[in-house]
Amino acid sequence: MTSTPSPLQESVQARQGAECVYWEKGYIIHAELDQVRLDGWGVRLKFRDLNTPGFTGDTRPHAESPFWAVSASWEVFSYTAESWSAAYAGWSVYFSRKFIESLREAARGVAGADWRSRYEALVNSYRDHRPND
Repeated sequence: MTSTPSPLQESVQARQGAECVYWEKGYIIHAELDQVRLDGWGVRLKFRDLNTPGFTGDTRPHAESPFWAVSASWEVFSYTAESWSAAYAGWSVYFSRKFIESLREAARGVAGADWRSRYEALVNSYRDHRPND
């Protein structure tokens, strides 16, 4: 018997291949959502770091690979049209084109700077341009 995906699952699956900003404490990464896997437990996501200068992907564990994966059970996964998050896992993903561009602009201004300067500039841009969820 084949189960029919819910509208939420269909919306999540439709984001595969989308440009995004991945946010986790210490890491703000301009990325592409490379893979989406859904099951009865929750969502499993694989991202590809786009290596955009000024972002902090170069400091994440195993940064030599552009790919990393995260997951969340349906119980802790939050979804809006422009962002996803996992409450207990501590990550968020933003899809708003306007928001992504504002962070890219902030990152361009601090490309080549140390991690702290880059992170602070991106956090400040986030505060100024946070998407309306």
